[in-house]
Amino acid sequence: MHIEQLGQGPDLVLLHGWGLHAGVWESLRAPLARRYRLHLVDLPGYGRSRDIDPPTTTEELAAALVQQTPAGALWLGWSLGAQIALLAAHRSPEHVHRLVLVAATPCFVTRAGWPMAMAPDVFSDFSSGLLQDWRATLTRFLGLMAADPRHDRDMLQALRVTLMSRGEPATARSLARGPRLDPIGEPATARSLARGPRTRVPGVPPITPPIGEPATAALAGGLEWLRHNDLRPLLGAIRQDTLLIQGDRDRLVPTPATAAMAAMMPNARTCLVAGAGHAPFLSHPDLFLSRLETFLAEAA
Repeated sequence: MHIEQLGQGPDLVLLHGWGLHAGVWESLRAPLARRYRLHLVDLPGYGRSRDIDPPTTTEELAAALVQQTPAGALWLGWSLGAQIALLAAHRSPEHVHRLVLVAATPCFVTRAGWPMAMAPDVFSDFSSGLLQDWRATLTRFLGLMAADPRHDRDMLQALRVTLMSRGEPATARSLARGPRLDPIGEPATARSLARGPRTRVPGVPPITPPIGEPATAALAGGLEWLRHNDLRPLLGAIRQDTLLIQGDRDRLVPTPATAAMAAMMPNARTCLVAGAGHAPFLSHPDLFLSRLETFLAEAA
């Protein structure tokens, strides 16, 4: 697994979300590297780890990250990365000193007792769309990063450039050669992901990856994780001080999920970023950095 290291100071591990790679933290690299030793992870199948086969479960991935990162580090995870950070903190509490979870939820799909999540029927269509045309599906997914794609064009363009800056997702075997993955669910507000063959989202240029077969193994495997993961049973055992940062206009993780999650964790607090969507560190970088550094400084 590729983990870039830079900066000096306390160790800070950063985990990106589904479909992207460590380049998504570009705007935070310089300011954070002045105070922290950054460990910027490209998860298996993405970025500079795109030729590494993803493990079967997020639990296995969390265990591998514990082995490859320094003990006592601060951990910052976004979306899927937040779930992986939670699993690492639960598995090896002495290894993870503090947690910052961005756009986090223990369940991305609705289930008994957890209605603040993605509708399975809509996510089924999303999963089917991924199998048919991963570029168009990922383009639509990027559109959901913004609170309003029509007003966040610069952020979305930067996301598109970031996505392709380290090449397309893992060049692995075609899904058509293996068993078809079960579909998963997403929120009704994200229903545009499942709409027919349309490939344009306002503000998001279509993805045009390098020449070669579009391999979706890492993308589809990540969706399987999101479909199956239910981390609610772990939350009460997470004793680390935790900051949950959430955009109040997140179209993928409803804000009530953040409050419910924080209530289940003994030492969690929340920070709502007004006007932000699923990626507040991109849409509101100065405010995000201020809240992040204040929380991390408490660990000194």
